[in-house]
Amino acid sequence: MKNLVSALALSAVLATAGAATAAPLDQRLVVDAVRNLPKTVVAVEVHDVYLRGKVDVPEGATASVRIRADGDEDWIGRFAATALVSIAGRKIVAVPLTAEVAAYIEVPVLQAPVSRGTALRPDDLGMVQREAGTLPRGVVRDARRLIGRTAKRDLGMNQVIRQGDLEKAIDARRNRAVTLVLSRGALTIAAPATLRHDAMIGDLVQVLSIGTRTLVYGILITPDLVQLPVAPTLNAGTLSTNDSQSSPSAAVAALPEVP
Repeated sequence: MKNLVSALALSAVLATAGAATAAPLDQRLVVDAVRNLPKTVVAVEVHDVYLRGKVDVPEGATASVRIRADGDEDWIGRFAATALVSIAGRKIVAVPLTAEVAAYIEVPVLQAPVSRGTALRPDDLGMVQREAGTLPRGVVRDARRLIGRTAKRDLGMNQVIRQGDLEKAIDARRNRAVTLVLSRGALTIAAPATLRHDAMIGDLVQVLSIGTRTLVYGILITPDLVQLPVAPTLNAGTLSTNDSQSSPSAAVAALPEVP
């Protein structure tokens, strides 16, 4: 005698034929989805599973199933797969199926409304699970990247935060004390200076040399360090190892002045 598993009976494929407590097929899909999704996924739901065939399971036999996604399916949203049904380790049938997979990841949200111009604090943020496929573009997933950032607009409670909701990130603010560094070969010359505007690491910045009161341009390497280009007026003879006693201010003064 055989137990017939229809396309609508989701609970029989993994079960012993005739058993009262059958493991549903969507549970098998959840297990396989978790295994195929990145570790950032903290929860998975499976909905609307549809088998496109039937399976005959002999009386008293235990059927097991393995899910194999079709082609380049990524296990997110509506996807197509094949249920490989086996009995006693021997595959008896491959049944096509479709299912809806919802993957959830953790994202920071606001625990209370935040007004425009407010700098975010750790207490403003809480972690929740949201369906990955419904998150807007540009959403910030790392709460640490939000601390100290300023809201560009009013933001509501329980709202996920996008890069566009925040003012431009600032690594170093105007009037910050920085060190100018001019390097060539083994020689490095440093001098104190002041940043003339807010900037991010990697920006081309204008700084004021303290010793010469000269404005020059350089690249912000860290919040406290600005790398200067080698001045066109300095040749190999000027920056030789014999110049190790040269003053930092003299080296900075040799750079072209910014109007």
